[in-house]
Amino acid sequence: MFGGPIGFDKQIIDSFDQGNFRGEPYALAEAFTCACMLGRVKVARHLLDNGVDPYAGMKTGLSGFHYAASSGQLDVIKLLIERNVPMEIKGMYDNTVLGQALWSAVNEHTDDHAEIVELLINAGAYVWPGTLYWWGKQNVPDKATKERIGKVLERHAEFQSHIDAAREEVAKAESLNDKRILADALKSLGNILRRPPFLRDAANEAYLRAAGLYRELDLPLDGAWVKRHIGINYEYAERLTEAEKYYDEALALYREHATEDSLDYANTVRYPAVVKNRLGKSAESEALWREALDRYEKVGIADGIVEGELHMANFAIGRGDLNEARGWLEKAKHSAKDSDNEGTHKFIAEVEAKLRKVEK
Repeated sequence: MFGGPIGFDKQIIDSFDQGNFRGEPYALAEAFTCACMLGRVKVARHLLDNGVDPYAGMKTGLSGFHYAASSGQLDVIKLLIERNVPMEIKGMYDNTVLGQALWSAVNEHTDDHAEIVELLINAGAYVWPGTLYWWGKQNVPDKATKERIGKVLERHAEFQSHIDAAREEVAKAESLNDKRILADALKSLGNILRRPPFLRDAANEAYLRAAGLYRELDLPLDGAWVKRHIGINYEYAERLTEAEKYYDEALALYREHATEDSLDYANTVRYPAVVKNRLGKSAESEALWREALDRYEKVGIADGIVEGELHMANFAIGRGDLNEARGWLEKAKHSAKDSDNEGTHKFIAEVEAKLRKVEK
């Protein structure tokens, strides 16, 4: 009727764009759900882009997210995760999206169910206590799927045990009313929580509490360390203005209180240098890179030295000073001669290619 998968995409998208769904919200919502079930990513993306509620179409008891998990539609799952569509809304079987994916991996198996489960858990889907035990009892039709999901659940359980232990240390420190122990426990908790992207906000909450306590304890460099890591979390989340704010605060603390060169000091200069360059503040970034390079040289960190020299080459290229750029590039090559860091040599190749292109 629709002309196959391509015809389905065209008819739904054309109908939407022509206004044929106007006044038919239930049909539109179910069209989205149907697209998810059938793996029609183009349709699902188009409807999401135009404000369709991904959970409005549940007249059959399940949402599009549930159906995508059920039928093993990996690309749709990736799209819905990317769009931050909630995963904990339950369908008619009292099942979350992850619950549906796990059940379907046993009863409606496809080769993509293992990756779907892994993606959902890595994106922050809640794993109910006892899930690993339950999975171990299931007769999964595919051995590779059984093993892969089992390993994913084991890693999650191990990670969750680290979080629980760190939170217990925080609670213990609170009961002791010892600010230093509490600050260190919060810092440790933040270090664990910052690993998966979906927990970075929780990590920042722990870090901020620690920073406040370090300030009260007159431990400014400890406070600078956690503020820098708040900035790192924001930078990873592409929230560059907020990252810059915390990097600047951390560096200000080092400027005021540090009494000697250290790797931490060099790193605290490096991070705002990077983010300011990304924000288009090249003059500020170049000044900071000069300082970072000097500090890495003083503490003998080869990869930091090479990175600084390569950034200086890039700034020289940007100013059109190719002789200076060649000088910095040669310095970087010499500094990296004993390095086995793949990223360092890749960066050298990128700057070299950029310079050759400009020279032509």
